[in-house]
Amino acid sequence: MKSLFFSITATLTLWLVAVTAVTFLSAGVVIYWGVAYTLEQTAREELIGKLGIVQHFVDEAVQDGNLETLRHHIDDVMTGHGELTVWLLNEKDEVVHGGLGLPVGQLREGDFEVRTVSGKKVAFTRKSLENTGSLQLRMAVIALDMAPRARLLRALLYLMLTAGSLAMLLTFTLSLQVTRHGLRPIGRLSRQAATIAPNSLALRLDIRGIARELEELAQAFNGVLDRLESAYQQVRSFNADVAHELRTPLATLISGTQLALSADRPLTHLRATLESNLEELEGLKSLVNDMMFLAHADHGTVVQDLVDANLRPEVQKVCEFYDALLENSSLKVAIEGETAARCSPALMRRAISNLLSNAIKFTASGGSIKLSLTEQGGIAEIAVANPGTSIPVEMQERMFDRFYQADPARVRSGDSHGLGLAIVSAIAKMHGGRAFCESADGMTCVGIRIPQ
Repeated sequence: MKSLFFSITATLTLWLVAVTAVTFLSAGVVIYWGVAYTLEQTAREELIGKLGIVQHFVDEAVQDGNLETLRHHIDDVMTGHGELTVWLLNEKDEVVHGGLGLPVGQLREGDFEVRTVSGKKVAFTRKSLENTGSLQLRMAVIALDMAPRARLLRALLYLMLTAGSLAMLLTFTLSLQVTRHGLRPIGRLSRQAATIAPNSLALRLDIRGIARELEELAQAFNGVLDRLESAYQQVRSFNADVAHELRTPLATLISGTQLALSADRPLTHLRATLESNLEELEGLKSLVNDMMFLAHADHGTVVQDLVDANLRPEVQKVCEFYDALLENSSLKVAIEGETAARCSPALMRRAISNLLSNAIKFTASGGSIKLSLTEQGGIAEIAVANPGTSIPVEMQERMFDRFYQADPARVRSGDSHGLGLAIVSAIAKMHGGRAFCESADGMTCVGIRIPQ
């Protein structure tokens, strides 16, 4: 069973819950601090206002010098304000009004809160009294019980915690549903991909109505399917071509051997049979070696013996090797230009040999083949051009396919199995280049371009 916590749905849901939690926490802290600050400012304003009233009563009491009248006025004003307490201190810091709860020794300049003798937390403000005459008052202190405001802040905190918890639960539930709904296209694409099999590689993911974030992924997957289908078709065609190429020589070997064994044969006949079989086996060996070379190239084999080489001497060596064949076919070869590249000389000679061999097969007797070496923009080009029937554009693109015949009616000679140009293309790719074919106006030019 797949774990929920290793799914995209769970990850997105948890991230949404985390973001919501941080948002609610930040908002809660700001709200709580704002309410606490507002209550403190309200308490300060209330204390200052009441202190002004006390100062007014003191000024009035100074005229008749009656402390009891002052106390009576203060008590009347404080009626209905049980949270407020007023203390009057004389010049000896004795409390003459307000009881004994005020911790006089703890009153420091700049403080806003203090605890009374009974332990009650109060906010206070004070004011020095001057010219109090016979009242001999030095200071008035007014305090506001902060317990109701503390209860309000606690209630607010509990409310926010409760609301936040419910919001987290609701966010988790809704996020889970919304995320599942949003990821449904992925499930649909997965189900479509699951139906693709070797016998249905033509199927593609349906990207109609898909989200923009998934469209690029689906298109990339369809591109992979395009390449996979092309490779699969190529492999199927390649296998069929290999079977076709192997069938004829194997049939020849079997029939020749059966004929030799069907009766007593003279030694000369058996020797001729073995020579014929050896020729066929050499051809099979060449085919297998070429297929192995192409298989290594397909797996990304990198050329190891790279050197800076002048390619003209390599071309001359190949032409010298083909001198006898060229003479027998009444053909001429002209070498033009000169270039150098960082390459494997052995592989370059093989590619040039295949190019020249291909040109010889398709050039009529008495014709002339041009082998040109050029360079441009850091690219070295080796091209072999020969006269003959122009190759249609759609066929030019397939000239380097394995076992491909531009002229299906043409039967290959015994020394050719249709992998020559495919090997040329593979060698070019192994050097970071590519093969090309251009054919027009009775001239066909085939070659490779590789970085210098």
